This record gives sequence, structure tokens and C-alpha cells, in this order.
Amino acid sequence: MSAKKNTPMRRSCLVALTANPIHRAIENAAKLPEKRADGVMSRLSLSVVELHTDKGVRGQVMAWKALGDSANIAEQLSLLRICSDTESRVVFAAWQEALASVWSRIHAKTFTGLEPGEIEALHAGLERYEIQLRTCSRREYERAVSRVVELVRQAMTGNAGEGVIPIGYLGDVVRDAETVLRKKAG
Repeated sequence: MSAKKNTPMRRSCLVALTANPIHRAIENAAKLPEKRADGVMSRLSLSVVELHTDKGVRGQVMAWKALGDSANIAEQLSLLRICSDTESRVVFAAWQEALASVWSRIHAKTFTGLEPGEIEALHAGLERYEIQLRTCSRREYERAVSRVVELVRQAMTGNAGEGVIPIGYLGDVVRDAETVLRKKAG
């Protein structure tokens, strides 16, 4: 008879099993922690600077991915009625157009920096995104991220709308997860 290791259960498993529905509802309704919102915004501000100043394609792509994922999450939060007014939708559309323009130049290896209109669109979009992060609940944020992951998954299987670029850090997560699943199945 083989001896079974007596390994302790991870804390995350215990929390998921013991949390009652009321506790979970209260936790999901809580606002996104300020530290998390601050961290996201500081990384995105740094991404704008890197995108504008980094001369290497790899750094530009990494900065673009962070900004692209955030623009997609912002649009999903807008659909959840957080900064969903007409002006915000125009700002988010301009943000997406600026990112698409930047991506086409990065991809063609002709990117030399951000145009003034692109800088303005990125800053306006990030300003609205910060408002969203400061007002949304954890659950709303998680729903928006999950929806973006699902949209990326659909785009990667050929179900992308016109002009959709199915890459970004969330695209990398989807791609990695699908690779693991294929390896397990095969």
C-alpha cells in the first residue's frame, strides 16, 4: 500500500468552500481596491511613455498590448453602464482608432512615435478608464475582463469583427490556456 502525502489544502480552496453567499455578494459589490486601480493606471501611463519613446518593436508591442486590453475592458465596462454616456463612447472609439493606427504602423515597422492626435486620444481614454476603475465594483471589473477574454477567444477562432486585432495580454492568456487544454486532450 502506498503512503499518501498529507498535504494541506490551499487557502484559496478553503475560502471558496467556506464563504457563504451573503459574504460573496458583499465582496463582489465592494469597489475595486484603490491600490489595484492605482497600479493599473500607473502601468498604463508608463505604457504610453514606452510606446512613445521605445525604439524597439518588442517594447512597443508590449506597451500596445497593455493599452489595447485596457481599451477593450473600458468598452465592456461602458456596456455595464459605467461611463456609458455619448461623450465617453466617442472617447473610447477614438482610443480604439488610435490604437489600431499605432498597431498598423508597428506591424509595418514604420512606427516612429505617437502622433499628437493619438496622444490626445490615449490620454482621454485613460482618463475615462480611471473614472471607471474608481467607480466599478470588483464583480463588474471581473465581468468586463471575462467578456474581453471571451471576445478574444472568439476572434482567435475566426469570429472576429472587421478591424478586430485578437492580440494583447488577454489574448496571450487565452492562447496559453488553449495550448494547455490541447496538450491534455492529446
